[in-house]
Amino acid sequence: MNIINIILKSGSRNDPYSFRYFARPLAYVLTLLLSKHISANSVTYIRAMIVLLALYFFSTGEIFLFKLAASLVVVNSILDCLDGSIARKNNSATYWGKFLDGFVDGLLYPLIPLAGAISLLHQELFNLYLIYIFIFSAFIGLLEQSIMNKLSFYREWIKNKENIQETHLYFYSVPKLFFSKIYFDIHHFTSFVAIFLMQPIYYFLLISLTNSIISLIRLINLLIAANKNINLKKNSNFISLKDINDKEH
Repeated sequence: MNIINIILKSGSRNDPYSFRYFARPLAYVLTLLLSKHISANSVTYIRAMIVLLALYFFSTGEIFLFKLAASLVVVNSILDCLDGSIARKNNSATYWGKFLDGFVDGLLYPLIPLAGAISLLHQELFNLYLIYIFIFSAFIGLLEQSIMNKLSFYREWIKNKENIQETHLYFYSVPKLFFSKIYFDIHHFTSFVAIFLMQPIYYFLLISLTNSIISLIRLINLLIAANKNINLKKNSNFISLKDINDKEH
């Protein structure tokens, strides 16, 4: 398979462009080279360390470490495709690997603005309003992640409790897919530009505005989908252990 075919065929139409035409083609080549020598979970562990390093480097306020952190965000996007690619090739996907993979992404992207807020504190003349914007962005991003995880838990619980046969694409929607693509593309493209051109303050501001706007839109869309698919107003017959103990006494 030549380079053009790798670029055109290794990605998916549902991928963000940064994955489809950059990260997945590179991951495909790396999979051919490394799949016999490293496990998918090992790649995910490496990703976890890279994410922690990137967040720390972003928070230092040092320009060299900032550029290094931006480079690690780009590297993380490649490894994000690589762990899944190796798991599929070796038929070695695990529930732990899927959990850790999503958890790592859930940390990196929402927490970049928080790292930016910390980096401003290292400056003698920092802008308090920008710090508030960065912290709000991190908060709304983590809030979206938390609600998504909680709704996913109750979705599965309700399905099992009431024997509901539903597709795994429970919260799938065109707006969700569209804004997810934009979210990742802006992160990856901006990080790539930041390695060479962009100043840290503009990078953190752009990422913060992206996170805030898209997370708010996705959060609203998520709640609408949850109300429709989970039927939030339906009476629950669940009895907790506390309720059982209260009745016994």
